Amino acid sequence: MRVALLVIPALLLAGCATTSGPSSTPWLSGLWIGMEEGVEYPLACASGLPIRYLAGGRYEIFEERGTWRLDGDRLTETATEATGAGDEGTPEIGRPYVSRIARDGDGAFVKTYADGAQTRFRRCPE
Repeated sequence: MRVALLVIPALLLAGCATTSGPSSTPWLSGLWIGMEEGVEYPLACASGLPIRYLAGGRYEIFEERGTWRLDGDRLTETATEATGAGDEGTPEIGRPYVSRIARDGDGAFVKTYADGAQTRFRRCPE
């Protein structure tokens, strides 16, 4: 009986355990910079150019905020807030943008947009 009194609480506590660290965080989470012409790495990481993918499924970039979801290689980003509405390049609020991404080592990925254009991203040092 005594053993059961010790084992049952231990099993209940083990069932409540959660994991933390890299294994529980999606690999895309973090700060990334698009390596377009004229972008100086890592200096551009300190500018408004990088995009931050948060582990909870939100993203932030310059004057835009939204949600993201990664299913396999399919990345869906939906803007929920954007300043400069009506400016060229400002995303349509609520419209999902779907692209394909392919990892290029631990610190890089290539994003292929619907029109076939590609951008290579590198992880910024944090």
